[in-house]
Amino acid sequence: MAAPSSGSTPGPIISFAEFDRLRTLGSRILVADVRWYLDGRDGRAAYEGGHIPGAVFVDVDRDLAGHGAPTEGRHPLPAPDDFARSMTDLGIGNDTWVVAYDDTGGMTAGRLVVMLRMLGCAASLLDGGLAAWLEAHPNELEKGAKRGGAGSEATTIFTPVAWPVDRLASVDEVKSVMTSRSVLIDARSAERFRGEPNPVDKRFGHIPGAYNAPWSEVLDGGRLRSIPELRRHYSALCVDTADDVIASCGSGVSACLNVLAMEHAGFAPPKLFVASWSGWSADPANDAETGDVVPDHDRHRDPSTIRRAPFRALVELRRTRQRRRLAEVEWFEALYRVYLAAFIYGGGMLFVSDLVAGEPASTNFVADVERFGPGWLGLAAVLAITFGLRSGSRGGPLALEEADVRHALLAPIDRARALRRPAVQRLRTIVFAATAIGAFAGQLAGRRFPGSEIAWAGGGALWGLGVGALFVATAFVAHAVRLRQSISTVIGFGLVAWQAATASTQAIGPADSLGGLALWGERTRPIELIGLAVSLILLVIGSSTIGRQSLEALSRRSALVTQLRFAVTMQDLRTVVLLRRQLSHEQSRRRPWLRLRRTERGSPEWRRTLHGIVRYPLTRIIRIALLSATGGAAAAAVIEGSTPLVVASGLLGFIVGLELLEPLAQEIDHGERTDSLPIERGPSYLRLTYASVAAGVPCAVVFAATAAILAPDHVVIVLTATIPAVLAGLAGAAVNIVSGAPDPVASTAQNNLMPPEVAGTVSVLKAVWPVALATVGQIPFAFAGHAIENGTGPEAAALRASIAIVLMVGLVAAWVHRRDAISAWIANAARESRQPQGSRAP
Repeated sequence: MAAPSSGSTPGPIISFAEFDRLRTLGSRILVADVRWYLDGRDGRAAYEGGHIPGAVFVDVDRDLAGHGAPTEGRHPLPAPDDFARSMTDLGIGNDTWVVAYDDTGGMTAGRLVVMLRMLGCAASLLDGGLAAWLEAHPNELEKGAKRGGAGSEATTIFTPVAWPVDRLASVDEVKSVMTSRSVLIDARSAERFRGEPNPVDKRFGHIPGAYNAPWSEVLDGGRLRSIPELRRHYSALCVDTADDVIASCGSGVSACLNVLAMEHAGFAPPKLFVASWSGWSADPANDAETGDVVPDHDRHRDPSTIRRAPFRALVELRRTRQRRRLAEVEWFEALYRVYLAAFIYGGGMLFVSDLVAGEPASTNFVADVERFGPGWLGLAAVLAITFGLRSGSRGGPLALEEADVRHALLAPIDRARALRRPAVQRLRTIVFAATAIGAFAGQLAGRRFPGSEIAWAGGGALWGLGVGALFVATAFVAHAVRLRQSISTVIGFGLVAWQAATASTQAIGPADSLGGLALWGERTRPIELIGLAVSLILLVIGSSTIGRQSLEALSRRSALVTQLRFAVTMQDLRTVVLLRRQLSHEQSRRRPWLRLRRTERGSPEWRRTLHGIVRYPLTRIIRIALLSATGGAAAAAVIEGSTPLVVASGLLGFIVGLELLEPLAQEIDHGERTDSLPIERGPSYLRLTYASVAAGVPCAVVFAATAAILAPDHVVIVLTATIPAVLAGLAGAAVNIVSGAPDPVASTAQNNLMPPEVAGTVSVLKAVWPVALATVGQIPFAFAGHAIENGTGPEAAALRASIAIVLMVGLVAAWVHRRDAISAWIANAARESRQPQGSRAP
C-alpha cells in the first residue's frame, strides 16, 4: 500500500468524490474504520454490523492509546513499539496511505490521522465519513470482522518512531498560556467547557485561559465547513494572531479534528495536549475555571501588529479607492487608447530610429565626442541636480492627491510609512523614464559611432539611471532640509557653470564620471561607475528623508494634482505646462523688466501681450533660454547627420511657443471677458500673437548662436532655417491653444456617438498634431544634413524647405484669423447635407 510520491503528499482531508475516484481507479489506499463512542457504545460491533468494503477496524482504546498515570489522561499515546506493532497487525506500513473514517464527522477517526501524520506518514480523513459512503453506495456495506487489511502482507512493517516533541504540548506550556500569547482551544461541548455536571468528567470546568472550540462547530451536515468559514471560525478564536496554538479536549481524541481542520484551512498544525482535561483535572494542584470565556484578541496580538494596524487600514483605504476608480473605467475604450498611443508613439520611435544614417561618424567627430562628451553629458546630470534642488525647495517632488493628504498624512501613522508608496511610485516613474530615454538615445548613437548598438544602449541606460536618481535624491533632500529657493538656485546654477566651464576646457567637472557612462558603447572605464554609485547612494539618503516632507507644502500641491492628472488624461499639453508652473509657485513679477509708457500707438492686443511678457519671472526667462539653446544644439546635431533629433528640437520649439504665447492662452481661458464684445475673435487672437512673435526674436538669437557654435561650418544654414523653425514652434503652440482644452462634456457626448477606435484616433491626433507642426519646422536642418551627405548644396536645400515652412506658418495664421468662419461654414455644410433634397433652400 504505497503512499503517494513525495511530490503529491495527501492533505489532511480527502473529499469523498476524490476518494471514490481513486478507489475506482484501483489506487493503493488502506481504509480504516475508527468508530468509537463516548457514551460507551461498542465501536467494533458497529464496524461488524457494516463498514466500507475492505476497511480494517482500528480500536481507539487498544490501538491508539496506551496506559499511564491518571495525570496522563484517559487516552495517552501508546509507546512507539506498541503503536508500530498495532499498525503492522492492521496491515499499515510506514509508506501506506491511510484514509480513516467514522460516523461522527471525524471526531474519532481524526486521532489516527493526526498520529500518523505526526510521524510523517500519509494519512487523510474522509470528509463525510460513513454517511458519505452510504449516500453514494447505499447497498454496498461489508459485514463481519476483519483484522489485517489488504496490506497485511509479510513485507508490510511499521517501524517504531518516537513521538515528535515539537508536535506535543507539555503541561508547562499549557500552564504558560495565561502569561503568553499562545492560544489553547478546547474541543469539548460548551456544557462540559462551562463546567456543567456531566457523566464523563470527574472534575468540572476547563483549563484556565482556554477558549471553547467544540469539534461539532467545524462540521455542517456531517462534513467539514468550507475553508473560508473555517478560517473565520478559528480567527475568532485568535488563532491567526497567536504565537502558538494548543489543541485539547477531554482525553486527546476529539481535539484531533481541530488539528486537522486548522491544517486544512491553511493554518499551521497546532500542538496536541494529549492528556487534555482528563489529565489536567486529575492533578489537584492544577486550577480550573468555569463559565464561558470570550476570546481576548488584544492579548494574543503582536504589539508590532497593533502598531501596523493603522498602516494596514491605510493600505486597505488605497486599495478600495483604486477598485472604485477602476470600476468606473470603460476598459475597452481605455485599452484601445493605450494600444493606439503605443502604436503611434512606438511606431514613431522606430521610424525615428530608422532615420539615423547608417554611415559612421567621421574620425574627427568621434574624437571630439570622446574628449568633450563626458563633460557635456555630465551637464545633464548637473541640470538634474539643479532641477531637483529647485523642485524640493518648492515642496516637490511628491504630488499627492488631496485624499492622501487629508486622510493619510493627518492620520496617526508614521509619515515615512504613509509616504513610502507614493515616493516609490514617483521614484520608479522618473528613473524608468530617464533610463528608457538614455537607452533609446544610446541605441541611436550606436548606429553612427564605433561599438555595438546594445553596448551603447546599455551605457545610455546607466547614464539615464544616474541622472534620474540624482533628480529624485536631491529633491527629497532639499525638501527635507527646507532649502530656500534662492539658495537652491545659487547652488544649482553654480554647479551648472562649473560643469559647463570644465566641459569646454576638458578640465575635470563634478559629473564627468556619470557623463562618461553614456560612452561605454565605444570604450569602458570602470572608474566611471563611481558617479553612478554616488547617485544611488544619494538616492538612498534622499529616500530615508521622506518622513520629513512638509505637510503644508504637500497640501498646497495636492489641490493641483487632480487637475494635472485630468489634463494629462485629456492630452492637453498646454494645461499640463500651466499646472506645472503653479506647482512650482511661479508667479509674474510685480515690477516689469521694462516700464512701458502709456501710449495709444499699437493695438490693445499688442499692448496687453507686451505688458504680460515684460512681467515674466526670471525662472521662466531662464527656462525659455535653456530650451532655445537645447533646441539649437539639437538642430546642429541634425545638420551633422543625427536626423532623429528633429523630433527633440521640434518638441522644444513647441514648448517655447507655449511659453511665449501665454498671453494668448490667458485670453482664451477667460473668453467670457471678450465674447460679448462686438469684435471677431479670430483677428483679435491673431493680434495677440504679434508681441509673442517679437519676443521670439531673442529666442531665435539664442537658438542660432548655440547651433552656430556647435556647427561652425554651417552658419549660413543655421541663419537660413532658424527663423522658420521658431515660427513653426509658435504656430504649433498657437494651434494647441486656439483649439482650446477639450470640453469633457462635449468630448463624452461625441465619443458616445463614435466607435472607440474613431474617438481614440481623434483624441491622439488632436494631441500629436500641434507638436507635429513644430517638428516640421525643423525639416530645413534635416534637408541640409541630407544634402551634405549627398554632396549637393545644403544652403539651397535649407532655403527651399524654409520657404515651405513660412508658407505653412502663414496658413496657420489664416486659420487662426478665420477659424470661427471656417467652423461655421463646415457646420452649415454638414446640416445641409443631412437635409432632404427637396427641403433645401434654392
